Amino acid sequence: MCTHLSKRGATYYFRRVVPEELRPFLDGRREWMISLRTKDRADAKLAIPPLTMSTDAEMVAARKALAEHGGDAGAGKPAESRSRFPGMSSALSARLAQERADRREARQRLREQMEETAGAFSTSELDPVHAILKDIMREREEERQQASTPKEAVPAQPALPLIELFDAYAIEQGMKAVTANEWRGNMRALVRYLGHDDAARITVEDIDGWRDFLLAEKTKRGGPRSARTVKDKYISALRSTLNYAISKRKLAQNVAAMVDVRVPRKAKLRERDFTADEAKTILSETMKEQDGVSVFMQRARRWIPWLCAYTGARVNEISQLRGSDVAELDGIWTIRITPEAGTVKSGQARTVPLHPHLIEQGFPGVATGGDSGPLFYDPGRVRKPGPGNRHVKKVGELLAGWVRDAAGITDPNVQPNHGWRHLFKTRAGDAGMPERVADAIQGHAPRSVGQTYGRVSLQAMNDAMAKLPRFVID
Repeated sequence: MCTHLSKRGATYYFRRVVPEELRPFLDGRREWMISLRTKDRADAKLAIPPLTMSTDAEMVAARKALAEHGGDAGAGKPAESRSRFPGMSSALSARLAQERADRREARQRLREQMEETAGAFSTSELDPVHAILKDIMREREEERQQASTPKEAVPAQPALPLIELFDAYAIEQGMKAVTANEWRGNMRALVRYLGHDDAARITVEDIDGWRDFLLAEKTKRGGPRSARTVKDKYISALRSTLNYAISKRKLAQNVAAMVDVRVPRKAKLRERDFTADEAKTILSETMKEQDGVSVFMQRARRWIPWLCAYTGARVNEISQLRGSDVAELDGIWTIRITPEAGTVKSGQARTVPLHPHLIEQGFPGVATGGDSGPLFYDPGRVRKPGPGNRHVKKVGELLAGWVRDAAGITDPNVQPNHGWRHLFKTRAGDAGMPERVADAIQGHAPRSVGQTYGRVSLQAMNDAMAKLPRFVID
């Protein structure tokens, strides 16, 4: 075992403990711990003897000073540390201080000599101690040069306005106006939460906090916001916007992609379409007088449930119908569901034949008997005409409330408007309607590449529609 050889990590050190009685005469030093600047044990052992000799010399001087003061270890301590020796004279204190200063000066002269020697030769020509000293000198010089070299100013990251970023994304994506308005509102909600509009400053922790805030916040209806809404409407909008920024080289990473929203799996308590009794109840309610509401809402209550029941269309696709969208083509009465009137989820217009029962009830006459404008909302009350018109959605919301209240369809496990879309698919299957024809009527996307070839003709849809059984009400 090599005396005074120690190891920290992979590097070897010279380590020597100072006897307690000598510490006051070595400026309070408890030990020497000197890096040998090597990971090789053999090289480290070669560096030990010079350091041992150097420290021996210092301890010899310390023992001499101890003997001169009668073996009093407290004599070498600073004045404030010697308060327990009130008999010590100021002359003795001054003598000790001078001796310490002399020792420092001697060490300084020795250091200068060692540095001069180290500087005159290469490390390969020096003994290990002087080679180590030369390494230390070089490292300190490099540190001084780095400290004196002015650092280049790091350019500040330019602000990246989140709302402007989203608007650019929505335009380039060709996003539907209704969706764009909703997502823009969600981005503004994030800006209000953060207190700034800089997408470059958003962190994962910010989004974690926003997610938790949204889940805890009460909605206008008084209940908590669902995890599904937070995931699909808020976090998804932000994630898509930041992905767009990455594609434009404006951001390096998408922090929203690191945030997850756990959506609990709901137990399925019933089928999603209306039962025969529920459908009969709603359709019977449409035939009653509708007092206390506008002419447009009276018309909406009377016809929208029937149109949804016989076409399987989404409620907003029907609530946006205009008089000009109802026409007779080649002897077939039809409605045209088109993004020109408002919004269509697929973004594609489609023409759907009317069921004979709707024709018998007189819907074509009602639709074409007035002007060519909207059938179910007052266009005079629309403040911002265009694809983002919220009156279309509002009609559906009011109609859903009416189905819950007037018709008494209060089961929360069935949607008061969308239940028709599921029921149409069920009845179409029961009637033997080909699946591709049913999808074409409802506007469902093709299920395979093969189904994208060709089209389902209006005549084929009309023939299949005629096979659907009528709804019978009291």
